[in-house]
Order: sequence, then structure tokens, then C-alpha cells
Amino acid sequence: MNWIKISLINFVIFFLLIIVIEVGLRFIWTGYQCYKSDCNFSRITNLSIYDVLNEFLDINLGFTKYDKDLGYIPNPGFEKTINAKGWKNKYVSVDKYSFRKNNSDNIPRHLDQNHTILAVGDSFTFGDQVSNHETWPACLERELGKTVLNAGVPGYGAAQAVKRASMIDKDFDINTVILSIYLNDDFHRDQNIYLNGFPRPSVIKSNGQIKYDKVPDLADIGTNFNPKGQRVFLAFIKNNSMLGSRIIDALNIDLSGKSKFKIHPKSAQINEIINFTISEFEELSIKNKLIVFQYAKHDLYDENYAVQKTQHIREQVSSILNEKKIDFVDTYNVLFLNDKKGLKKVWYSHHSPFGNEIVCSQLLKFLAQD
Repeated sequence: MNWIKISLINFVIFFLLIIVIEVGLRFIWTGYQCYKSDCNFSRITNLSIYDVLNEFLDINLGFTKYDKDLGYIPNPGFEKTINAKGWKNKYVSVDKYSFRKNNSDNIPRHLDQNHTILAVGDSFTFGDQVSNHETWPACLERELGKTVLNAGVPGYGAAQAVKRASMIDKDFDINTVILSIYLNDDFHRDQNIYLNGFPRPSVIKSNGQIKYDKVPDLADIGTNFNPKGQRVFLAFIKNNSMLGSRIIDALNIDLSGKSKFKIHPKSAQINEIINFTISEFEELSIKNKLIVFQYAKHDLYDENYAVQKTQHIREQVSSILNEKKIDFVDTYNVLFLNDKKGLKKVWYSHHSPFGNEIVCSQLLKFLAQD
């Protein structure tokens, strides 16, 4: 029986060693974040170290459909009250053109379609975690009495959103386009050919030229549109252990299931994607153009400066837009100040209804003049 006792002792020691290494890695990672003036305690306060791109996208609701040019778009006619984590029974419906509805059918509007406003971007535009009438595009439609098309799509990159705007512009008479950019993530998403199981028109560099690559077809496995069996236990380890995640990555174990992740081997650099996105936006034939910077709560640092990663992109994008004389609205300070006051909740993880009202009010300062 001694071998059983010895084996048990060794197992306990090994298990405790794993815990010590895991805790150590989490503290080292946290310390490094603070060293960069970007303190992030999430890997100490939470078990999970990775989150899905968007839980709303990851649950099987029939929200998306494959698109050969954009990778995926909202499914026309989709209509549900969502009770996923963080949603709290929010109503989501999509019209026949794949735009999210604003639920403002009784609001008087200008009959002239030249007043139509197009809003493009990611989940901050679409309005994750809020109902149709609580998004900032819906707020603009009510306040301006103009048709606002909400073409935001959860998980989109900035360049991907501009590509959708260019396609919509061919079929609708748009007077104003608003591009919403979540500075922390959107340009990075455009490096991916797959992200959370969704194929994408990644931005690549080929023969010295920056351009969109074609979207992978439906035959590729490991996506939401062609899933394969997922290794559930290993996926749990990947999501919840820094040590386990590194071992899985080192062994190159495929955990895709329907959550395939892959950066394009020819992906452009972030600064190249930023320049490409703004150039593509500038070339849209739409008369009036406006960009709005969006932030999550963990992007906040102080009243004037975001966390390091976000601040770097913020400065780079602002500089290019000023040079090209493209109007933009930076919501950072007003979001920061309202969050600091604590009178109303500004964020869930995306904007709360109040957060969307703040964004709306900042945009109205520009749009009410048209």
C-alpha cells in the first residue's frame, strides 16, 4: 500500500505546485500591467482569463447569417427577447435589410430620404445589452426626426464596418455616415481571418498593397457556420488557466469547435489598418462623414488619458483625422465624468441606456446643425 500513499502524496504536491505556478503567473501578469501604467486586476479577481468575443453571438439564437463579402451579418427578420448573461430580457429585432430596428415608428421624420443617417460599427453601435429603443442610433432618430439606419454588428472590426457602409451606400440614399470605433479592439479584429468562429474580410498586406482579403467560404470547419466537436475539458482549461493555456498553445492543440480563431498570415500591421480604414472611410461617396470614439469602462485611466493601449491608438487616429479634416467625436471625457459622478450606471460591459444617451447627446452637437 506504500505505493498508493506515495502516489497520493506526489499527486497532492503536483496539484499544489500547479496552483502556486498559476497564482504566480497571474500576479506576474498583473504586476506587468501596472508597470505599464495600465493596472488590470481581472486575472486576480476572476477565475476566467479569456472571454468569448461576445456571448450574444456565441449562443445559438439564429442572430447571424453568412455573408460572402462581410463574413456575417444580422439575420433579416430576427426577433427575440434576449436573456443571455448581461442582457436582462432585452428586445432585439432586425429588419429585412439586416439593420437593427429603432422601435421609433411613431416618431415624425423628414420625408426626404436625403436626410437618412447611416450608423456603422460594432456592438457599441448595434447596442449590445440594451433594447432596440435604448441604442444611440435610436436616440438620434428620435431627437433629429431623421431616419437612422443602425448597421452596427457585434464583433465587427473598424475596416469591416467601413466595408459594410460602402455596400449599403450603393443601395440607399445616405446623407450622413457615422463610423463608431471601439479603439481598444476594432483595428485588431481586422487582422483576423476568423474570430470567435466568424469568418471575416481581414485587412492584409500583399505585394506592398493594403487591401481586404476575401472572406473564407462555408466549407471551412471550426466556425459558427460549420462547427466541429469541441474538446470541452481542454477548452475549460484554456479559458481558466494561464499555465494550461500556455501548454495548449505550445502543443498547438485545436480547440475550435465553433470558435475558430486565426490571425491572417498576411495581416497588415495595426498602424497600416488604421490608415487603410480612414482612407476607405474618406473615399465613401456619402456627403457628411463623422467618426465617434467608443470606450468600455476598463479603458478609463483619468479624465484626459485612457489606458496605454487605447491611448496610443486614440492619439494616432485623432492625428490622422485632424490632418484629413474629418470630424470626430471623442466621448472619453464625458463618459469618464459621468461614471465618476456615479449618479447613473454608464456601462454594463457595453453602454447602458444612459451611456448610449451620453453618446447620443455628443453626436447631436454635430448633427443638429445639418
